[in-house]
Amino acid sequence: MIEYIREATVDRDMRFYSIAENFYEKMMDELGAGNYRNQSDDSVLFDAKLVGSEYSDLLILLIDSVSEKTKPKFGGNSVKSGYALGTYKQKQRFIVINNLVEGKPVTYNINKDYFIHEFIHYLDWKRSGGHKPSFSDKTTLEEYFNSPTEYNAYYQEAANFVVKMLMDDKILDKFKERYKNYKDFYEWMTAQVFDKNFIKYLNASNKVKLQKRVYNIYDKFFN
Repeated sequence: MIEYIREATVDRDMRFYSIAENFYEKMMDELGAGNYRNQSDDSVLFDAKLVGSEYSDLLILLIDSVSEKTKPKFGGNSVKSGYALGTYKQKQRFIVINNLVEGKPVTYNINKDYFIHEFIHYLDWKRSGGHKPSFSDKTTLEEYFNSPTEYNAYYQEAANFVVKMLMDDKILDKFKERYKNYKDFYEWMTAQVFDKNFIKYLNASNKVKLQKRVYNIYDKFFN
């Protein structure tokens, strides 16, 4: 298990999600301004270093939305199909986005949540010293969702949504009225917030870890 997942806290999750969100916003501004390279009729390339020199090891590849290149590993079952994090010559990372639609701006229909999910993978890759999962056509959904990187990305996606709500005092007051204890709060998150397949395929060990991480949210805002 990767160390950064064991050490995760609400504040740390918020900080790294904020980094990803900030990158997304700046990337969209740069793309909107036309700061990208046309690679072919159905793809463009964005240098992440335009957002900051610390991202010089990352490229964003945007390709045609119907391209054969974006077929998911799991025969259509991958929730994030068409968005992926890859490696080029070991040291260079690239995020693939299948958003290009003929006659539309490059920024058209880039899914923010999907992009941030992949960017979290990129941050995890940097923090873990180059760790990356290895998936194939034979990878099961249980193996996929329980891999440390996917587990972390799916968790942060849902947790950030909830934390942002709870930072509003009026919403927090309503939550405190509705969810009188941690059990009720946890059951709400697993039933209504987390990706349903993520919850369905979590193994026993990761369910325990999930309970602990969700409790960190509850403890920070409710106690």
